[in-house]
Amino acid sequence: MDYIRFLLLGVVFGVYVIGNAQAQQVSRNNTQSVNPKIYQGLAIAAESIEAGRTKEGLSKLRSMFTDKLNPYERASIWSYIAYVYTAEKNYGEALKSYANVTEQSNIPEGMALSAIFAQARIHLFQENHDKTVELMQRWFNVATEPTVDAYVVMAQAHYFKGNSAEAVVQLEKAMVLVIEYNIQPKEAWLQLLRASYSDVGNVSKTIATLEQLIRLYPKEEYFTQLASMYSEPGREQQQLQVLETANDAGYLKNPNDLLVLVSLLMHNNKASKAADILEKALQNKTIESTPDNLRKLVHAYLLANEPEKALQILTDLPKLSTDGELYVNFGEAYTGLNRWQEAVDAFNLALKEEKLKQRDYVRALLAQALFYLGRHQEAEKIFKSLTKSTEMQSVATEWLKYLNTHRT
Repeated sequence: MDYIRFLLLGVVFGVYVIGNAQAQQVSRNNTQSVNPKIYQGLAIAAESIEAGRTKEGLSKLRSMFTDKLNPYERASIWSYIAYVYTAEKNYGEALKSYANVTEQSNIPEGMALSAIFAQARIHLFQENHDKTVELMQRWFNVATEPTVDAYVVMAQAHYFKGNSAEAVVQLEKAMVLVIEYNIQPKEAWLQLLRASYSDVGNVSKTIATLEQLIRLYPKEEYFTQLASMYSEPGREQQQLQVLETANDAGYLKNPNDLLVLVSLLMHNNKASKAADILEKALQNKTIESTPDNLRKLVHAYLLANEPEKALQILTDLPKLSTDGELYVNFGEAYTGLNRWQEAVDAFNLALKEEKLKQRDYVRALLAQALFYLGRHQEAEKIFKSLTKSTEMQSVATEWLKYLNTHRT
């Protein structure tokens, strides 16, 4: 049997949108039959439609209506006409045709339900959400075995009406059936469930749904959405784990997300990995080589104890930007290489900048470099002044103790 005739059987017997359970209901309730001539006429019309002669096929279908038809035969013809109009995106005629199906008396329950469901989906597509809800409520009032698709359509209508709470109710019913029938939920269902949970402020279930999306349909957007759920204070480790997993699996492509990952790695003692990721992203131009991004790479190299690599980047940075923070980075790189005089020069240049941040931190680095140059008195003077610094008091105190020990 070719595809169109297989589809025709679905249209005629009302099973192509309602599933096996309701299909069984068709056979239980169907006390009428289709005359072989009617079925033959439907098949001929189907061949015309399959060949692209839609008008000819529809004309054949309409010519089949006579007073001798029983309600089931009449409904069968209208069902196929409705299907053709739907395929042609002539939704107005499709709705009229489906309405003619449900007007027939004593037709199989499955056929009637199929027609109601089809009307609901068309109204949903046309954004007539109140009408969709009305039709689906009518469907549920008749159906003996609700389906996942039915709950999802009802949920979609409520969601687009702005009633996310009711959408959650309908989708949770759908998920119960998903588990019961042991089927994999469609990505679109989980997307709607995530959005609905988010709208009603259910954070834990939003997270759980995102985790399910990642397991079944891994995409960058789901990883980053989940990471953003963990961006609040106290959940940095979970945010890092999500982004790191996404990047390791090759899903993280957005430059902003990569920069967030780099920062998290640097803050969690994974500077080497941060430097590797950022270096690669800069090389393949996923991340733009701006002064700020290059400085972030310098910082990563310094934290990873790779001052030579940091210095290589720093030599090009003055062409793009020069300020106190840049000189601090130079000083840190020279410090890592034990090039103390160059470190002193860089820190002194940084301290000349009025807008320099963390000035006491830089002064402590300068004092340290002076010490290793053997200029102990200068170093001691700076450390003594830093004992009044909130940020550097403990560091300065320890250095002064060390200086006293070294003197004796």
